[in-house]
Amino acid sequence: MKNKSRSRTLRGALLVAGAAATAVLYAQALSLRPGNYEFVFTSQMSLPPEMAAKLPPGYADKLNQQPRTEQKCITASDLDKVSRQLHSSHQQDASSCTMSDQSISGSHVKFTEHCPHGTSVFDGTITSDSIDGTVLTNTTQGAKMTVTIKAHRLGDCAK
Repeated sequence: MKNKSRSRTLRGALLVAGAAATAVLYAQALSLRPGNYEFVFTSQMSLPPEMAAKLPPGYADKLNQQPRTEQKCITASDLDKVSRQLHSSHQQDASSCTMSDQSISGSHVKFTEHCPHGTSVFDGTITSDSIDGTVLTNTTQGAKMTVTIKAHRLGDCAK
């Protein structure tokens, strides 16, 4: 039973990660310039008491570690590939997630991603050099997660 509970919690975390990745994909397909970017992710997850009680001690704290920083080189090829994918289909690859309520107004982007284990909403601003947004996720098991994404362009990618 413990493994099943952990698996559900991980699915919830993966749902949020998927929505965050989708936000980055939107950013890449819009006006984001190629280059080396620094991403800072902060997250907060709340679990129903019955779910939290089934986790090993400290496991929930690991899910809420703050902040996580990483750098990613986004190339022109990455941008082209993502643009083609978004224009050909709004469904996620092999998963059964679908997109709805998509809106882009200037630099403001908002969309909802529906997956079998929950729903995520991204709302943020994407410019040529930055991303600033929030992903709110509710899982079918009652877990709630908020991930804040901040990214800025550091310069050109290393050759």
